[in-house]
Amino acid sequence: MPKRLVDNQLFKKQFFRKCPTEYKNLWLYICLDCDHAGIWEVDFELASLMVGKKVCTEEALKYFNFEKVRVHPLKGKGKWFLTGFIEVQYKGNLKPGNRAHDSAIKILEKYGLINEEYNIINIIEDPSKGPTKHPQGCKDKEKDKEKDKEKEKDKEKINTVQDIVNMKIDNHKEVICGFYESLPKGWKPKIKNQIKAWVNTLDELERIDGHSGAEIERVITYFREHPFWSNQFRTICKLRTINEKSGLKHYDLFLGIMESESRKIINPSKNKGALSTTHVHKGDYNYPTPKDVK
Repeated sequence: MPKRLVDNQLFKKQFFRKCPTEYKNLWLYICLDCDHAGIWEVDFELASLMVGKKVCTEEALKYFNFEKVRVHPLKGKGKWFLTGFIEVQYKGNLKPGNRAHDSAIKILEKYGLINEEYNIINIIEDPSKGPTKHPQGCKDKEKDKEKDKEKEKDKEKINTVQDIVNMKIDNHKEVICGFYESLPKGWKPKIKNQIKAWVNTLDELERIDGHSGAEIERVITYFREHPFWSNQFRTICKLRTINEKSGLKHYDLFLGIMESESRKIINPSKNKGALSTTHVHKGDYNYPTPKDVK
């Protein structure tokens, strides 16, 4: 069984101290698993299994090549060369004629890693894989992705009515803005998808249900100021939902109430004792039935 020498200063070196535990273990594993010339056949699936935690190529290169190239990927070979391996294992001197050295020399010559004096050639740094002052890899990229997602979420947030004004809304923008501003802070929509749902509801009220834009605006304005319904009318989407007590869509219910209350105000003598909109209380309100709404 081949044996390997280990640098007794390894645990003091800055690059090693900066590595998370799984990458410290990965470095030791690569040093033990590589061949006697310091060439490691890259296999991160097996490496992850060996170190007990998922590790990846990019992060390993960033940690290991901190301020110095310690790992040189052999382009197109699926192998890595540990640039300091010869220094540690052979004390930096490869001597032709030494059977242990000859085999390593042959491998290094195959990959063009040794010169005529049997010294390791100066590895030219690859900017994409060379030293870095700030190790950053898969985990940090994931963090960056999360930050990007947060930025996208921020774009979708609604903080003021101006955010709605800036949205691309073809119809009813003024109605939507007015409805938004009439809501107490805790009821206001927080994201643009909620506003888009309002837009869809208004579109369906016109396109499917056949109501005019002017009528829809009157109903919305009337019931946002209504003494009974204003506390329950918190979203435009409510207009196409069914009211359980009456069996009507809320829009049809509201339309009937609005017309009924308007008649009571116009003809107070014919409706003695009837409640006006300014005197409607929760305990006094009677829901109209489908027969009442024509």
